[in-house]
Parts: sequence; structure tokens; C-alpha cells
Amino acid sequence: MVRHYLLFFLLLSGLLLFKSAGVTGPSAALASAADEENKRLIQAPAIGKSIFFDKNLSEPVGVSCATCHNPQHAFADSRAVSPGAVQANLGQRNAPSLMYAALIRPITLESRVTAQGELIMAPEGGLFHDGRARDLLEQVQSPLFHKQEMNLPDRATLAQRMRKADYSPALREWVGEENWNNDEKLNQFAFRALVEFLREPLFRPFDARIDDFLAGDENALTVVEKRGLEVFRNAGKCADCHLLEADQWSKPLLSDFGYDNLGVPSREKPDPGLGGISKKEVEIGQFRAPTLRIFPIFLDPLGNLFLKLIEVFPISILGSRRGQCVPFFLCYIGTHGVIMREIRHCAADTTATGVSLWNETAEA
Repeated sequence: MVRHYLLFFLLLSGLLLFKSAGVTGPSAALASAADEENKRLIQAPAIGKSIFFDKNLSEPVGVSCATCHNPQHAFADSRAVSPGAVQANLGQRNAPSLMYAALIRPITLESRVTAQGELIMAPEGGLFHDGRARDLLEQVQSPLFHKQEMNLPDRATLAQRMRKADYSPALREWVGEENWNNDEKLNQFAFRALVEFLREPLFRPFDARIDDFLAGDENALTVVEKRGLEVFRNAGKCADCHLLEADQWSKPLLSDFGYDNLGVPSREKPDPGLGGISKKEVEIGQFRAPTLRIFPIFLDPLGNLFLKLIEVFPISILGSRRGQCVPFFLCYIGTHGVIMREIRHCAADTTATGVSLWNETAEA
């Protein structure tokens, strides 16, 4: 036993001496590379934030990521349609919230059983309303060059403008001299920084009262909200897509991020949605189900206000405690025949104006 202890201490002493002598080699090189990578990960969110708010990264200048993904509106756009840098190139869609976007899985095909008992493979996940970006890294790149968004002509222009930015000294130190003058490498570092910024805890607070309720706190919701939850789970069938169970994260994201056609009207010409990407007729008009955790205003992907729900049901139990309002009944009302009497009963405590708005909409 004593011999074993002696051998252990001799080996430990040798390792310490080896390290203190500044030994180089493959192991030391790997350790150095790991340290450099960790340093970059720590610095990345701050760099990404600077890029996110940079209004010089558009053509013409004046539009940043934050212009449409407004921090004051849960990093979404309260306008019906998000205008781009070129006002004449107005798009058809509303910019979605970036809250919890980093937790959306890359787009994949999942097996589903239809109401007719048929087994199909349906897409879930991905970024943008139509799923055209496989993951967050693809998503952060597209708006910079899209003609209806930030409208930069090419990647070389992006790199040139970042080199002239106020934050360029920090960016240069972060990417390293060997990458600073290489346009493509500099851009890849910028895209990575944006992704790391969107992964910050700020974008995934999980501080809604629905979390407390689902964890067992019966007092987290009011009586009215509990009645709303009952409709959400049953008559409304909202929970069929806006899942109340934890799936890919420790708490529910309130969406399966699947794609559906709810029959919402298009703006001007029909918007093919997912079908425009997949080229499958069955997927024409389908859009990804959003998370109901954070919504500053109820706009569908095409910019339609869902029955003025923000005024009818000021019930903030699904959203953040920071003031965003996410009532139940966002989806399926009007298109899937939710029982109006039950919903009106749940709205009994709203203002007279709110009830009036609801009655006008329900009767239309």
C-alpha cells in the first residue's frame, strides 16, 4: 500500500515538473487551442450585439437587425409588414420574435399520423416563417443580403463595413490578424457572433407564470386564466401544436414548430410559405407554428392581426413577466370553430371595449 502511494506521488510530481518546465508538443498545442476557443466564445455575444445594432450594415444605411427585431417588442416587429432598407421593396411578412429562437431545433422530418390514420413525414423546426433556414447560423446571414431586408450587395461589402465600424478594434482582436483581411473568414466570425448573442439568457428567460403553474403552483394563475387554459387544452385544440409539455428543453417552448395552413389571408399576392421552399403542393400556404411564450402583438406571418386579441384578452400568463401579453386563443379561432360561448365566458373580466371588439369580430 505504501509503495502505491509513493508511486502516485512520484507520478504527480513528475507531471507538475513537466508542466512547469513549459513542455510543448501536441498536448500543449491542443490545450492552447482550447483556451483560445473558450476566450472567443466568452467574447462572442458582445461582438454579436454590436453587429446586431449596426445600422451601417444595410444598403442604403439606416437599417439594423434591431430595426425589425425591436428589443422594445420582444425582438419582434409590431408593424404589419417589416420594411427593408429600400422602402420600395416592401415584403409580405412580419418579422418574428427572436426570443427562444436559439432553442428551435434544425429542420427535420418527423413522423405523424393524420386524422385518417395515414403515416406521413412532416417537417418541424427550422428558422423563418417558411423554414427556409435550416438552423440559426443560416438564419442570421439571410437578412443582410435579402433585397427586401438589409439589401447588402455581397459579402465583401459586409466585411468592408465591419472593418470601418466603431467596434472594429474589438472585432479585429477577437477574430485575429490572420483572419482580419479575409472577407469570408471575417464574415463567418460575424455570423457566429450573432448566433452566440441570440443564445444569451436574455433571449430565454422562462419566467412566465405558466411555468410556475405547470410546476405545481396552483396559485400562479387566476380563475379566469385557468378556464382559458382548459379551452386551450381541449375545445380550442391550441395545445395540439403549442405544446404544454417539455420536449427538447427543460420547460415547454409552447410550440412543436411544425407547419400548418390556417387559412390566413395573404397580402396582395398569395404567399406559398413552406411550399415555396419545398415545392410540394401539399405544403403550399403552410407556416411554422410560433412559440406563444413571447408576443408583443398578435400578428401572423403575413401581418394580419389575429382578431384584435391583444385588446380582447389581456391575460399575460404565457409570456414574460416583463410585460408582454400572450393570451390563450391565438390560433384556431374562426378557422377551427372554437366554442365562442366558452371563450366569451373566459373574457368576462375584460374591459367593455374589449368585449365589444370581440363581439364585433365573432359576429363578422
